[in-house]
Amino acid sequence: MMKNPIKPAPSRHVIREVIINQGNIGDLISDRTNDLHFIGCDFSEAILKDITLTNAVFEDCDFRDASLEHANLDNCHWLRCKGHRLSLSYANCMENVVKSCDFSGSSWLATQLSHTKFVGCKLLGANFSNSRNLGVTFEECNLISAIMKRFSFRDQTLRGLNLSDADLGGCDFCGTEFEDCKLVGASIRATKFKGADLRDADLGLVDLRDAANFRGAIISKSQASDLLTAYGMLVM
Repeated sequence: MMKNPIKPAPSRHVIREVIINQGNIGDLISDRTNDLHFIGCDFSEAILKDITLTNAVFEDCDFRDASLEHANLDNCHWLRCKGHRLSLSYANCMENVVKSCDFSGSSWLATQLSHTKFVGCKLLGANFSNSRNLGVTFEECNLISAIMKRFSFRDQTLRGLNLSDADLGGCDFCGTEFEDCKLVGASIRATKFKGADLRDADLGLVDLRDAANFRGAIISKSQASDLLTAYGMLVM
């Protein structure tokens, strides 16, 4: 039994528990390219490049190894979907809500993600290289080993993010507040932390070559001690 299902709006066309592929998608959606509600559908290994499904709801769907590259998926809502190795590269995914999904190993290469929200998601090893990320937010997400170069989190409050071993090169965390976050082993080359509050972040052992990147950040006494210890200084 599905937990907390979304009640389909009366105006939506519901497609329930169907195996979907490039051969039948046209017949299933007919002339409707928006306001569709997919429940428990299997998109695994489907190749649906360039498809338009704006304002759609995907609930408890399987997108493992599927390709939606260059798709138009603006204003979509994803709930409890699986999408290991899903490719959304070069797609338009503006103003999406992605909640309680497992999209580990997914590709968002050059995806338009402006103002999209990720909540409670697993995104281990996800590749967000060159994505358009204005206003993108993450909350309570697992982003271990994700590639997030040049993301801007300026002036945001980040809660419950595991960014361990993630590539955060060139990211902007200026003025960002970290709450219960992990950055252990993260790559922070050319990353900006001026004014960032890192007191509730687990930094792990900071590489001496990266220590200067924390210039201007707010850290706790224990974190300062760890940094000085890394420089070979004994704090008494």
